[in-house]
Amino acid sequence: MFGYVRIYKPELKIKDYETYKAAYCSVCRALGRHYGVIARGLLSYDATFLYLYRAAISEAADCKYEKGVCPFNPLKKCGYICGQDKAFEFVASVTVILSYFKLIDSINDSGFFKRFFCRLALPYMKRKYKKSKSSLSGFVCRYRKKTMNEQAQIENEKTLSTDLAADPSAKALAAIMTYGIQNEEKRLISKRVGYCLGRWVYLTDAYDDITKDLKSHNYNPFIEKYKIESKAFDREPIIKSLRLTANEAALAFNLLDIKCYKEILENIIFDGLENQQKMITEKDKEVSR
Repeated sequence: MFGYVRIYKPELKIKDYETYKAAYCSVCRALGRHYGVIARGLLSYDATFLYLYRAAISEAADCKYEKGVCPFNPLKKCGYICGQDKAFEFVASVTVILSYFKLIDSINDSGFFKRFFCRLALPYMKRKYKKSKSSLSGFVCRYRKKTMNEQAQIENEKTLSTDLAADPSAKALAAIMTYGIQNEEKRLISKRVGYCLGRWVYLTDAYDDITKDLKSHNYNPFIEKYKIESKAFDREPIIKSLRLTANEAALAFNLLDIKCYKEILENIIFDGLENQQKMITEKDKEVSR
């Protein structure tokens, strides 16, 4: 996971922000409970979004949480959502699975030093990955492995199409977000939301990595498509593409009739994605000066 799917705090009500923090801390606790203390380091904003979304479309969703204490900082108060153990177990398992495949990808694509440290972490992650395969999300393991192989083939061919390059990641997130949903209408809508978000995350990460990929000569769909050769390049076509994809996710999300976590999810999809694009653009412009 990349950490791009997050809230835009200035536009979020205090009560909703407290609920979001409670969901974030609950995912952290689930990672520790099911995969050990070290696995808590895999916590991401994307995992928190996944819980909030799947809980929101569930008839058993409950926005309530109870106060607690952070195990790593006893002076810090946390909120924990109760009664959603299966939901958090699923999110924790998915987090481990995606982190494992991201580690494999880093070993294949990174420089010497990063590759060295990733290899040191591989035995630990492989053990956690095997455990996650035996959990309720075993389907996610098989599907993510399949899409990762598709991704590797597409990138090796250095395709010029951003649509083709983003397709495996988009399909993977669509499968994760629709896993176990019985209601046909919600499943179809969630498939579209997941596909658009997966596409957006992949392309946003590619946009964020343009400067780095120029130096390392790694594949980047935007570098290939727009023949980018230096830090000074036209960002408008890329920003337009990201915005269109985010808008498609928002249009699909609007079709859902949900009550729990609605304001938080709207904040993430309508404001959070846009804010992430702006932050990357500002950072990229600073580097290119």
